[in-house]
Amino acid sequence: MKSSILSRRDFCKTTLTAFAAGIAPGALQAAGKAEDIRWNVLVMMTDMHNVHFIGCDHQCTENIRTPNLDRIGMEGMIFRKAYDAYPVCAPTRASLLTGCYPFRHGQFHNSDLLTEAGPQGKTPSLAHVFRDNGYNTAMLGKQHSNLEPLESLPNGTFMGKNIFHGWDFRRWTGGSYEGRVEENRSKGFEPTDEEYDLGLARDKRNEEELQSLVEEYRDRYPEKTTGAPMPDWEKEMVKENRKYTCSGKGLEHAADMSDGTIGFETLDYLDTYAGKREDERFGIDPQKPFFLFLSMQKPHYPWVAPLMQDGTEFWYMYSARPEEDTLTYLHNGKAEPRLIPNPVKEELLLEDPSSPYYGTRDPYAPEAERFARAKYSACITWLDHMFGKVLDRLAILDDPRNPGKKLQDTTIVCFTTDHGDMMGEKRRISKMVKYEGSARVPFLIRMPGAIAPGQYSDILLNHVDMFPTLAGLAGLGDKVSRTIDGKDYSKAVLANDPNLGPERTFSVSYLKEGEYPGDLMSRTQRYKFIRWKDKTRASDTLPVMMLFDMEKDPYETVNLAYEPECRDVVVNESRACDEFMASFYPLEPVALTAAMLEGKQKEPPVKTQGGKGKDDDEG
Repeated sequence: MKSSILSRRDFCKTTLTAFAAGIAPGALQAAGKAEDIRWNVLVMMTDMHNVHFIGCDHQCTENIRTPNLDRIGMEGMIFRKAYDAYPVCAPTRASLLTGCYPFRHGQFHNSDLLTEAGPQGKTPSLAHVFRDNGYNTAMLGKQHSNLEPLESLPNGTFMGKNIFHGWDFRRWTGGSYEGRVEENRSKGFEPTDEEYDLGLARDKRNEEELQSLVEEYRDRYPEKTTGAPMPDWEKEMVKENRKYTCSGKGLEHAADMSDGTIGFETLDYLDTYAGKREDERFGIDPQKPFFLFLSMQKPHYPWVAPLMQDGTEFWYMYSARPEEDTLTYLHNGKAEPRLIPNPVKEELLLEDPSSPYYGTRDPYAPEAERFARAKYSACITWLDHMFGKVLDRLAILDDPRNPGKKLQDTTIVCFTTDHGDMMGEKRRISKMVKYEGSARVPFLIRMPGAIAPGQYSDILLNHVDMFPTLAGLAGLGDKVSRTIDGKDYSKAVLANDPNLGPERTFSVSYLKEGEYPGDLMSRTQRYKFIRWKDKTRASDTLPVMMLFDMEKDPYETVNLAYEPECRDVVVNESRACDEFMASFYPLEPVALTAAMLEGKQKEPPVKTQGGKGKDDDEG
């Protein structure tokens, strides 16, 4: 499939959305020739964000309002084939940070400690490359290394090994240093008393600083929270606190949630960089460009959003029950009809019964599905609002290194997430599966003067590739270690040419060191192939597999893995999976029977029940 420019209909749709948000399309200008710019880099990330819940995504069927994310796509590039390395929080975040799959960075599960992304580890982090080559580096929000209090210390060690991730400034949210360290003692991770106590002390100080910022931002960004009262039915549903479906609440102020606090602190960082504010905590050198990473925790459950911000009722923006469809919410101070979540598209409900995932769904009450999709959407639209504040700040602040130029003209902006949430697709929720709603991730990038606006791209991209590709776009491609798994596809991005990208990309799940993943996905331009370990069909001992023709069957409804006409595709992809794993471990290839090799299998696939992984409920 060729890459393409947005269709006129789609472009007009996103343009009108941008105008409705008060955005002036086409306002970007490159600061001179793109190749002469020493680019700033801004990465914005969400958590558990289904790619179909973004207005500019080519498969979006949701009634979702994301004008600012759409703005990035409209002014840059929208990737249609970007995938996570592992559809669970910690391992795939570590893969983005290091450019490596978990087999190298060592964070196999959410409970594991990330000890290899440091000066004495097996891999550097993307922050090392930028910091060591003249950048201010800052990360605000969630990484899920489980060693956050020590990762930001240049001389911070764990078990005597320097685990510095390369951030000049680090504000962390979420995670549990004490709990995760205690959990990993049984695995042989024993910090010294000094390391342990230092981590506890820094964690406490970070929490105290966050609380101080909450109070400061409540004063600096006052809100009137008068609006819709919480209905009794919602109080009862939230009281049940059923994970994935009923847990959530509206808050009086955006700063009452950590995502709001770090969003406002990001604005302070940019103001300080541009000389509009004096704030020594960031340690900024205005003569250097910045690499800034803003990592939000939502829309991961429990869903939380402000009752009101900037005159808009985010918590009650979407109708959570049919009887609320005629109600209104305040949008910029004016009453508008509540947005009604679309039902899940019929094709997205279909699941081939041969899937090992089949029958492993988390059950939830039908009345909770509408609530879940409404509040999930509210979180996303609120996050979009906060990202809009950051984009607006770039538009008005001068770049101190380029007099007369705005930061938006000299900053590469990209957006992604760690993995999706099925949100009712295939009648399931949460993550861990290789369906598009879980394994495909949004990747939007804007680079004025270098990347033409309004493009769709079919370049296959993975979390492991995002680090080296961003470095390549910023002119640091030759500074990235060739030992990482990811590749620099900056030339492919600039040309928007899938032929310059990889032939296939891989995603893994259910990992144990030295073994094949529990399931392993290979994605080519046309096909998605998934193979399970230790699962065979009773009829012919063939491996349990799924194959989808993503051009003809984009909603993954028909498993073609056992169809004779698809024999060659299955054999090629299975061998590609073996070659991929051989780059990490000396493993025997998975045996394909003579029937598969000769194309003689004709029996229908046997339904196989899959199991639920321990990371489903974490991160």
